[in-house]
Amino acid sequence: MIKGIAILFAIISTFPQAFAQDSEDYISLRGTVKSLKTNLPIPFANISLKNQPIGINANEEGKFELNIEPEYQFDTISFSAIGYVTQEFLIYSYLAANDKVIMLVDTAYQLDNIFITSIPAKEIVSRAIRNIPQNYPARPYMLKGFYRTSFRENNQYVRLLESALEVYDEGFETKNGISTRHQKMRKSFDYRKYKWTESANYLTSFIMGDFIRNPEGNLQDLFGKWNYNVRGVTFLDKEEVFLIDANIPIDNPYESYNAQLFVRIKDYAILQLNYDYKWDPNYFPGIDVDSVTLKRTNVSIMTFYRQYRGKLYLSYQSREAQWNIYDHSKTGALVSKMEIHDELLIHKVDPRHGKQPDEKLNEYGDIYKEVSRYDKRFWKRYNKPVETNLFRSIKRDLEKETPLERQFRAEKMEDVMK
Repeated sequence: MIKGIAILFAIISTFPQAFAQDSEDYISLRGTVKSLKTNLPIPFANISLKNQPIGINANEEGKFELNIEPEYQFDTISFSAIGYVTQEFLIYSYLAANDKVIMLVDTAYQLDNIFITSIPAKEIVSRAIRNIPQNYPARPYMLKGFYRTSFRENNQYVRLLESALEVYDEGFETKNGISTRHQKMRKSFDYRKYKWTESANYLTSFIMGDFIRNPEGNLQDLFGKWNYNVRGVTFLDKEEVFLIDANIPIDNPYESYNAQLFVRIKDYAILQLNYDYKWDPNYFPGIDVDSVTLKRTNVSIMTFYRQYRGKLYLSYQSREAQWNIYDHSKTGALVSKMEIHDELLIHKVDPRHGKQPDEKLNEYGDIYKEVSRYDKRFWKRYNKPVETNLFRSIKRDLEKETPLERQFRAEKMEDVMK
């Protein structure tokens, strides 16, 4: 008994060192998630507190940072990804470890002839669509997360906006039932050479691009046009998951539509979707705005969901869109190639839905015109993606004239007070 008490005291005595942080009011969990088999990072792996509405996705390099309240210090942290065996650790033991690299064991894809022959791929997707009301929340809820959008013009990053975002959703059965609020915002200067009056709110189109949340305009309407094929079966938390490839058969070589769906077998819940659309701009009309014409050439979307109390909530979404810009004043000449990259990283779910923001998500207007007082201390502790090569490129390009921190602080006080 005395020996057991001594061991317990030794463990407890390590807590102050393990929890030593830059700030006393939160604990920062950092690390990298890798495959044990290949030693390569696992992009967008899920890191969450077990049985809690808190979690985050790693970036594309497998790196993560999750800031949590001290009250969760005795909870369990879980690391998971489709195709890998889940790992769990007590938070205090994870913090005390020297090596913050989490190695997940691969679970090989396998072809299951029984499932493939008895349930056609199209029927699996049909069941997944029918089961949306039971697999995703029907009651109002709130998501808290981080939103980033960046513009790249002719291989040069020219604009960046980041927001600490709250997304209020009236439930998956309520069409367009989404409201948002920017808790804090920061942005760079606008260095675009070709500017136009924004006719669409990029945040709106991005959030409504969640094909589960908006099935009327995506999954259901497009369902009959797609060909589906079960590529195999993999696992998540010891539960079988279908990997389904999909494409729309097209008679011409000027456009292509491809997708991947990961569907859990036990309840036909869609856990992840990847979409990739391509168009040849020479064969499709564009959008005329002011003195330019915009023609979309490619859109890629990735969407991940995290489970909490039997329901699946959005946890991460990214979108990359590429456009060609043609100048009317130069007889329609191609003058620029533009890329827009958006990502939304959710770190907390509030199923009690909290307070609804005042306004619905507006599909019109330029989000970049919104302003907020820059709060450096707030952003230091706020949950956001760990820097990647992509973000370092954005920062390097935007800082060629002015440090990014100075651009963040450049909001005029009279604008903030409006």
